[in-house]
Amino acid sequence: MALRTAALVMVLSALAGCGGMNVQPAEPARGRGDADMPKENPNAPDAKPWFGPSVRLPEEAISLPSPPQDADLQRFELRADANATAAIDRRSLSVGKDAIVRYTLVVTPDGGVRNVTYEAMRCGPAEFKIYATGGSHGAWTSASQPTWRPVESKFYNAVRYTLAKDYLCELDGGPTASPERIIRRIRDSRFRLDNRTTN
Repeated sequence: MALRTAALVMVLSALAGCGGMNVQPAEPARGRGDADMPKENPNAPDAKPWFGPSVRLPEEAISLPSPPQDADLQRFELRADANATAAIDRRSLSVGKDAIVRYTLVVTPDGGVRNVTYEAMRCGPAEFKIYATGGSHGAWTSASQPTWRPVESKFYNAVRYTLAKDYLCELDGGPTASPERIIRRIRDSRFRLDNRTTN
């Protein structure tokens, strides 16, 4: 045993004394990292990445859908406590080849006026755009300069946060595959909530 220990010490000493030896630190694991990924709150010390890498394909041309009818609205639960109900119009829902999900959003505050918007969601960058707003007469009023804005988890934006996190987007940064799958996710979530038991 002593001979083995002595031999090991001699080998280590010889290696340490070799001028040509340069010990390199282990190479970090190769991965996509999160430098180009949006943060829920970039200023938060524990900010975590949202989805996959940011990808912005050229946008397809769009046309505004028909104004929503109550029979076509699919309600969904909001993540944040909110004194409002939220729904999307099933007929307006689409997933484009440009990886953008488009939908009509209807939000009604308790005791308030219904807000209707036709919007787009990019999942990877976690951003949305409002194309038009709906008035009480049912017609659309197009936005003068639609711009992409970050999805956040606060205030009115919490509605888009719920849509992005729970229904419209996959973790790899792509959109949910089809409108049918999005609606199925919403219905499954509603079923679980409506059938939960209380202690």
